[in-house]
Amino acid sequence: MNRKILIASLVIGAGLFALQFSVGGLEDKPEKVNYARPFEPPTRPAFIPLPPGQVEPEGWLRDWCIAARDGYTGHADEIHEAFLQAWAADYKMTGEKLQWPHGGWPYEGGGYWFDGLVRLGYVLHDNFLLKKAKLRLDVVVNNVNDTGILFMGWLNKNNPDDVKAAANPAGDGEWTFWANGLMGRTLAGYYAGAGDKRILKALEIAYSGNPDLISMGWSFSNVYPAFETYALTGNKEIGRHNYLIGRERRLST
Repeated sequence: MNRKILIASLVIGAGLFALQFSVGGLEDKPEKVNYARPFEPPTRPAFIPLPPGQVEPEGWLRDWCIAARDGYTGHADEIHEAFLQAWAADYKMTGEKLQWPHGGWPYEGGGYWFDGLVRLGYVLHDNFLLKKAKLRLDVVVNNVNDTGILFMGWLNKNNPDDVKAAANPAGDGEWTFWANGLMGRTLAGYYAGAGDKRILKALEIAYSGNPDLISMGWSFSNVYPAFETYALTGNKEIGRHNYLIGRERRLST
């Protein structure tokens, strides 16, 4: 990952979230909305993303999407075993195997792939892509639990050894939390397309209980899906922690 791009992204993201939470408090009651979120802070963006599939590409844009479906996006798991391993039920790394070079890469690579896979499936209304995405993502959704570390349900956030292994202070910079943020973004897109309450519940469970995990290390990737989770559920614990992250980053920059 290009460090300059990463740093710039974090600074820009920090500014946006600080702005979102800069005026007033958190909403207590849901609003009647169309595509907006039922719970949002008073300061809101001028534009919000539509659910994937609400706009369908045509012309050369559709040609590009079809090429992606028929190419790597639709068939990554047939090209490299890392995408077969990614977040699979029988691929549960622990200890030093969570590190990027020792077995952890499929969680990051899989996060990027799944995000594109599920969104492309809804954009094209393509049953092949959606079936593949559902098969893989439901494994994650069904295994999120109250004691897991974000979306890694086989780890225990109350176990110091698991937290230390995920944080990996002597290794590659707590990137495990970054990989979890990619899965959070993926599930936010999956929920936006599917409307399946199980997915939203998994997001809420993952980002509740120990909110410090949202901002640990490289985990700034978790702030966007955590904010989406708050805006859709009204979970005050998640919303409050995102607010504090935004305020802290604004003051530090």
